[in-house]
Amino acid sequence: MEIDGVPWIVYTAVLVCLVLTAVYIVGWFRNLAIGGHASTAEEDLDLIREIRDRDMIADEEFDRAKKLIRETPEIEKPSKE
Repeated sequence: MEIDGVPWIVYTAVLVCLVLTAVYIVGWFRNLAIGGHASTAEEDLDLIREIRDRDMIADEEFDRAKKLIRETPEIEKPSKE
């Protein structure tokens, strides 16, 4: 028993899935390009402090990382207009 029109339904579903996947991937790369994933210097410093508190890095390494984080200028994110 064959149902008429089933191949078109399958093709349409596959096309919709491909388009949605492409939209997601383009959005992810766009967010990556505008710095949407970037954290602030304070968040980075908190992370480094937590790593130091767990004794995963030495105090000298912490001081070096803290100096680098403070020297790195903040990058302004473009407005989403």
